[in-house]
Amino acid sequence: MSRLAGVYVILDAEITPDLPALAEAVVRAGVRLLQYRAKRGVDGLVLERLAALARTYRALLIVNDDYDAARRADGVHLGQEDLQSVSIAVLRRRLSGKMIGCSIHRPEHLESLCGVDYLGIGPVHATTTKRIDRAPLGVSGLADLCGRTALPVAAIGGLQRDDIPAVAAAGAAMVAVIGAIAHAADPFAEAAAFCRAWDLAVSRPVQ
Repeated sequence: MSRLAGVYVILDAEITPDLPALAEAVVRAGVRLLQYRAKRGVDGLVLERLAALARTYRALLIVNDDYDAARRADGVHLGQEDLQSVSIAVLRRRLSGKMIGCSIHRPEHLESLCGVDYLGIGPVHATTTKRIDRAPLGVSGLADLCGRTALPVAAIGGLQRDDIPAVAAAGAAMVAVIGAIAHAADPFAEAAAFCRAWDLAVSRPVQ
């Protein structure tokens, strides 16, 4: 069974003061995919604590953008703008054995992604956790892009628990979540509820 499946929690330093505490809550709840996003720069001590948690709970830890820091984790996730300064082939040499994910939002982006391990597709809905100057894809747009690739897809962008059945039916292997868990009154309980909702959605027979 692929490890690139299920609830994928993005730990954003811009909105969560104590990322290790949030990470511990969600991995205890059953989440096994984490991404460390720090647009103002990776904190080495935070990365070390997140990596230790990931090892303890046998979770994957992906670092957003910073492929040098990703050497201390399980991989890196890049946006389209990052690919203007580094190629996937170069990254493969630098990050031997690590995972590489990339965000896309148009079909033509698929043409230059030979060698990545998974895709982030979105935004599915409007989101307040990241400034995006393009219209949301909606579930139909997500399904269209999922149908064009055999790679595991992480759906992202304003997703809530109620979206999980539609996201899974669209072909996504993962549901990426930021604010719905980070802003929850009880992140542990919300993460556990997301995991249960995902397991239920993918266990239902296809109609």
